[in-house]
Amino acid sequence: MNTVIVCAVVVVLCATAQSRPSKLEKEGLSGTNEEVFIMDNSLLKRGWCKTKPVKQIIRIEGCEPAEIVNNFCYGQCNSLYIPHYNRQTPAFESCATCIPVRVHRRSVYLNCPNAKQKRKRHRYTYVKR
Repeated sequence: MNTVIVCAVVVVLCATAQSRPSKLEKEGLSGTNEEVFIMDNSLLKRGWCKTKPVKQIIRIEGCEPAEIVNNFCYGQCNSLYIPHYNRQTPAFESCATCIPVRVHRRSVYLNCPNAKQKRKRHRYTYVKR
């Protein structure tokens, strides 16, 4: 059995609502009971997300580790929680997250001197943006 371990400094998850404002950021937040206006959109900051390089080590049992450079995403997003007046569950909650916008598969070849197959190919997800 081949065990694949990818060690990373940061978990790779990125990109908020990219560079465009969300509906919430554009219009603000309204309630459903008689359309009570709850929050002005000027109180919301625009979410953003960027990528930075990160070195990752790919390890396969019986092979020498290989170092790759990938990208991780980071940013700031709006999140909201509005309590329900008579329940523990919220009336509304929102928590945005950074996710990749562009990814593709890449390959790395690991040297495996003591294995039958001297070089093994490992495919991984590369975060472009």
